[in-house]
Amino acid sequence: MNKFTPAKIVLAFLSNLSYCIDIMNFKSYCAGICLTIIDILAGYSRVGKIKIFSLVLLLITTLLPSAVAQSKDTVSVKVDIAEVEVSVFRAPVIYSQAGRSIEMKTRADIEKMPVFSVDQLLDMMQQIDIRQRGPLGVQSDIGIRGGSFDQIVILLNGINITDPQTGHFNLNLPIDLGCIEKVEVLEGPAARVYGPNAFSGAINLITGSNRGTSTVVNASGGSFGLASTSLAQTIKAGQSNHFISGSLSRSDGYVADTDFRSRNLFYQGNVLVDNSKIELQAGYNSKDYGALTFYSDKYPSQYEENRTTFGSLKFVSGSKVKHTSQAYWRRNTDMFDLKRYDSNNKINHHLTDVYGVKQNFTIPWTLGRTSIGGELRSESVWSTTLGNIMESPKPVPGYDAEYTRSFSRNNAALFAEHIYHYGNLTVGAGVLVNANSSLDWKVTLFPGVDMSYLVGSNVKLFATVNKALRLPTFTDLFYLDPVQKGNVDLRPEEAVSIEGGIGYYRNALAIVLSSYHQQADELIDWGKAQGESMYQSRNISNMKSYGVQTSAKFDFTKIWSDRAFLQSINAGYFYNTQNKKAEDGYESRFVMDYLRQKLVVSLFNRLPSDVLLSWNVKFQDRNGTFLKTGSSDRAHYKPFWIADLRISREFKMCNLYAEASNLFDQKYEDIANVPQPGLWLRAGIKIKIDY
Repeated sequence: MNKFTPAKIVLAFLSNLSYCIDIMNFKSYCAGICLTIIDILAGYSRVGKIKIFSLVLLLITTLLPSAVAQSKDTVSVKVDIAEVEVSVFRAPVIYSQAGRSIEMKTRADIEKMPVFSVDQLLDMMQQIDIRQRGPLGVQSDIGIRGGSFDQIVILLNGINITDPQTGHFNLNLPIDLGCIEKVEVLEGPAARVYGPNAFSGAINLITGSNRGTSTVVNASGGSFGLASTSLAQTIKAGQSNHFISGSLSRSDGYVADTDFRSRNLFYQGNVLVDNSKIELQAGYNSKDYGALTFYSDKYPSQYEENRTTFGSLKFVSGSKVKHTSQAYWRRNTDMFDLKRYDSNNKINHHLTDVYGVKQNFTIPWTLGRTSIGGELRSESVWSTTLGNIMESPKPVPGYDAEYTRSFSRNNAALFAEHIYHYGNLTVGAGVLVNANSSLDWKVTLFPGVDMSYLVGSNVKLFATVNKALRLPTFTDLFYLDPVQKGNVDLRPEEAVSIEGGIGYYRNALAIVLSSYHQQADELIDWGKAQGESMYQSRNISNMKSYGVQTSAKFDFTKIWSDRAFLQSINAGYFYNTQNKKAEDGYESRFVMDYLRQKLVVSLFNRLPSDVLLSWNVKFQDRNGTFLKTGSSDRAHYKPFWIADLRISREFKMCNLYAEASNLFDQKYEDIANVPQPGLWLRAGIKIKIDY
């Protein structure tokens, strides 16, 4: 078997790079990419080259009709991505100046994709690891670069909404997919920008309050009793913009105890007053769902209810010196039933509150821009199982139960950052000074340096070094049930990461290649040592990880007619290896399982009669083993590939579409003993009225 190695992927893609210099050799480059994909998949899957070639052949043959549609007068247009503003520093910079690995999806990208939920959208980014527990956004664990679901920060319009109880709830969002205007994924440690828990990266979801006055209605249905409807209203009135959305979705589930009901309500508004801007957002998310084997296969029929309320106020002022003030609050309630159909079972209730205020001043001067400021953040939990015993129990709202335990911690941070431009060189350097009450207010420094250099107008070189820390979640510290228990003596995780890369941008082409190394200490895992009967959270090991990732994007509408059969093709590949140490016989639930490699290829076609076709093919290889239900033998996660498809037709005021997730009904394991959905069909209509 042609076993694939990281060196082969780098050499294969770089060997085709010369074709990119001449725009007329796009077809040769794409063919080389497709052959590389075949080698990768055949080397790690049981499918074989012949079957894979049949699937990938579609990518090659679609290039031929596009050549016929090519205009004789080819127009050279630079890709727009270089001028897009991103928020990887305290003061925004444009993409071409950012010295970090960043992946973005815009509204235009999202509307083409065969996705139904936010987690499906994120799963189309090669470095993101989505482990789906519940279907279509009900509950998914999300990681970046092989990190765990507790090691990232989630932001909504720049506000940190990460859940302190557990990373399982990080995607409890008050928005649906139609609300998102742009997604920014910052890869690698980002503590100096987003705070101490941005251990392996951060994701910023940006909603669309500046779209102009319009009404959008979306209704869809599909397999397993799926029904969904949403309404979004955008209003532009004078110096103010308002965005209001609401959505409902439900399903009977693809197997028993995977049913769900979800409701969202969200408002975002901003108003300009002289040189100042006031921004307000508020949202509510409600989920009720069967949690089949989510946390234990010993009790498979589990059930959960989540309620998330969120609000923030932001004030931006100043024409030269920019002052930004933020205040935010997030509350999440969780009701978890380990034995759904046992009326005598004890039910766990949790309520977390997060409050925060943040100040930032950005001062431009001769040598660049300096940002200084600070943030205070308070995290608390009231629970039946998490925290210390309370003197006076507190009633659980809506239930005949009482919170008997509680815990809180406070975090204080000061930061300073400077961005310097000299010709084509951009340097960003800064430090976060952080102290937390749970660590006896011990002061910790998180420095970082990012650099980028433009070689001519088409090539960007970048390098970065950053440090990060991750505090234990409330679940890590205190959780207790019949099969697992927390550990109040846990120490924070720490990491230092170094990365370098190159980006090439010309006409309709964008290629990025980067490599990184990360040293992490005191990793937190849930596992059990040899002879132990219960899983326990513990600091288990140090880790060295190495990775390489590359992406290529071809937007053929920029060089050919926008009526061409082939509109665009995106390919992204991620490879990661980790050297983790644990004692012999140790059984890990999370840390020893990590995303080893992932390949994502997306293709967008325009068919006759303006029918649009969107394909997504994903190959994934996960490291780790798990104990199968009813067996004493450990099984390895097997590599698998998944194909998704969307077909749509745009009319004057509406769009008709049909989608298929897991088109070929692939059977696969991605979380130990949690069944994954097979083929899932959906169809719907989207109506948009502009005023």
